[in-house]
Formats: sequence, structure tokens, C-alpha cells
Amino acid sequence: MKKKKGFTLLEMVIVIGIIALLLSIAIPRFQKTNRSAEILTHDANVKMLKNAAILYLNDHPEADTVPIDQLKVYIEGDIPKPARFLPEKSFSIKYDKSKGTIEVIPGEVDKSKYNG
Repeated sequence: MKKKKGFTLLEMVIVIGIIALLLSIAIPRFQKTNRSAEILTHDANVKMLKNAAILYLNDHPEADTVPIDQLKVYIEGDIPKPARFLPEKSFSIKYDKSKGTIEVIPGEVDKSKYNG
């Protein structure tokens, strides 16, 4: 008698089932980790833009607004984009000269809202 080499159909179904089970565990964890990294990057970009706006206002004390395109001088690289899951597609700076406040829109992300 010849000995068969290979898998039986049952063995293959079991292996595919195990792989599917492992993927069902791994994919949600990967998505949560990916979202957390995106939130941290977004929040770091918000802080960087706020600091760049402060530097801009130190150099231009007469300014009533902070044009975002003028901040390239204070940032290494290009102006960053907000996190992909946010509705806004670009950052803007809101400066209230009377109060001396600077707000980056969209601001820092509420982690409990987006990170589940």
C-alpha cells in the first residue's frame, strides 16, 4: 500500500478555523492600537501648532490673526493634517488678541469618545 501525503479535508477545515479565530482576536486589537497611535499623533500636532503660533505672535506682536500657512517657518516639514477619523480636513488657528488665547481647531481628541 501507498502512504498518502497531504492533508485531509477535515484537517484543512480545522486549520482554517483556527486561523479565522486568531484573526478575529487580532484585528480588533490592531485597530484599537492604530486608533490610539493616530490620536497621540494628532494631539502632538495640536501642541506643535499652538507652540508655532506662539512663536509667530512673538515675532509679529501687531498681528490680529495667525495664518496657518505662515507657521511653516516654525515647523520642521509641512503643516500636518488632523487625524483621518475627524471631520475636519485641515487645522486652523483661532487667536483672541483681547484675551491672549490661542486655540487650534480641531483641538485635542477626547480619547474616550474615539478609542472605545
